[in-house]
Amino acid sequence: MIRRAGVELVARTVAALFAVLVLLVTSSAPLAAVTGNPKPIVLLYHGPTKQYGEALAALLNEDDRLRDAARVVLTDDQELMKTLLYFPQVKIAIIVATQYESNLQKMTTALRWFFSQGGGLVGLGGVGLNTTGRDLTEDVFPLFGNWYQKGKSEAVMLPNGTRRIKTKVTYGRDETIEEINGDMPEEFSLEDKRFVTYLDSNGQVIARRPALGDYRVLYRDSVLGAPLVVAYTANGTSVTFAGTDQISEEPGDNYYGKILGDPTFRKLLANSIYYVWSHESRYQSAMDKAANVLDQMARTKDELEQEINAGERRQGWRRMVDLAILAALGAGLIGGISYYCFIVPRRATPKVGGTEPG
Repeated sequence: MIRRAGVELVARTVAALFAVLVLLVTSSAPLAAVTGNPKPIVLLYHGPTKQYGEALAALLNEDDRLRDAARVVLTDDQELMKTLLYFPQVKIAIIVATQYESNLQKMTTALRWFFSQGGGLVGLGGVGLNTTGRDLTEDVFPLFGNWYQKGKSEAVMLPNGTRRIKTKVTYGRDETIEEINGDMPEEFSLEDKRFVTYLDSNGQVIARRPALGDYRVLYRDSVLGAPLVVAYTANGTSVTFAGTDQISEEPGDNYYGKILGDPTFRKLLANSIYYVWSHESRYQSAMDKAANVLDQMARTKDELEQEINAGERRQGWRRMVDLAILAALGAGLIGGISYYCFIVPRRATPKVGGTEPG
């Protein structure tokens, strides 16, 4: 059993590294070209709901503000996702956690680090629930969720005379951020089963908020007052949606096509993504650091070649020259990867707890 687990871990690791290699090779602007003008990457994690993820990617590609500015990369693999989050070319990430996702534990540390460095995040569905998003729910996707609240059910008569029960969540505007909901309606309803919320020991909905940062509730549930859309800035910038976790990829009740097909919600989501894109502060700094690392590696390589070529002329060790250069480049590459994937992640911002309003 232990041996099998070890083999599976190695296999997953190799697969993740191979996928990263494919990403770099097939990219129209690979990471090695950071000194040029590569397109920033939008990472989109969709978990088991591939069709839903592809529909979200289509929404991005239809947005005139992002279509030509970004390169969208989709994945359902948390191991790969947590690796890619450390790449300097990643500008924002969208995290989808539906009812099919047990938890986001494998990439929680990477997401917290990404946010602490100024990265932009958009969270949908269960990201704000403590059993799914874990401690992300306190200072990255700050819903502090410990419960799901059902939407309001109502009977609807279909054209064929069939009676059908629809469940809707009504979004009522609270605060306004012009770029997100400045031109949105004061209230709208979305056919949705449930949303994440926080209940106290008496079963009452309480709107908790982080101790630090700029926290704004853009929409609340019109019945309970629970936050439905939250914008948060503290080092990084995030927009969190409390609903849309219980979706279906087949036509019928709660079909994702209905949710993303709702023009008001679609506009709200697109505006939220662009807001995060426009307000993140990590990308340029990370790209500058990566360019400096590559410049230093190039200078080191040139210096080694000069020194070793001088020794070659004296001793004629052509093979030793090649091996030494390869070893130096390999050491530099391993050092860079180790720094960004093992040392830097440990410097994540300390966990910040939330407080209940007095």
